[in-house]
Amino acid sequence: MRNDEADGPARALQALLDVKETVAAERPAAAAKAPTDASVEFGTAGFTAATEVARAPEAPETAADALGERESTTASRSTERAAAPVQQDEAPVQESGTPAQLDEAPVRQSVTPVQQASPVQQAAPAPVGGGVVAIARQYVGYPYVLGGTPPYSFDCSSFTWWVFQQAGIDIPRTVSGQKAAVTPVSDPQPGDLVFTEDFYHVGIYAGNGLVVEALNPSTDVTYGAPVYGGIWYGRIG
Repeated sequence: MRNDEADGPARALQALLDVKETVAAERPAAAAKAPTDASVEFGTAGFTAATEVARAPEAPETAADALGERESTTASRSTERAAAPVQQDEAPVQESGTPAQLDEAPVRQSVTPVQQASPVQQAAPAPVGGGVVAIARQYVGYPYVLGGTPPYSFDCSSFTWWVFQQAGIDIPRTVSGQKAAVTPVSDPQPGDLVFTEDFYHVGIYAGNGLVVEALNPSTDVTYGAPVYGGIWYGRIG
């Protein structure tokens, strides 16, 4: 009886070891090697045993997998960098359009032309009167000489100049100077000067369409109707 009681714990321990070996044989890949030491506690009701079972280690990452992952990451970053300049190159296209829009809308400045006032027609002075005509008729028949030496001989402008000098009125000596000194009139009065557009010539209007003038060497100083056409009248004042 005592031998059976003494063999009981040993048999129980052996049975427990057999079970562990059986489990390890069925799961060789997942289970770790069974520990050789086991802690057994005996008591009045039998015994208890506890054994730590190691968890199977995870498969380590291979060098090939790590290299493949790095190459994939590097390729992905290279693709992103290569795509970025495309967006940057598109930006100047939008900016270049801005000056064109500004050029299409230039500021228009309104310019108001300055209107020039019409020249005021100068009022004609009072006629010099018949006294000039009376003096001029005193020299009818005097010789005509180009350049003249009044009062002995006259050309057209020296004759008018001399007559006005005798009336106390100072006028220029030449035809062009006398044209510049008169005011054009459309209703001639005795004493006004008579000019022709055909050439340089001047005489003294005597009234009633008649003229006193030093005409040419063949006629000398005459009193009568104007010989030349294209005449106009000017008044000294």
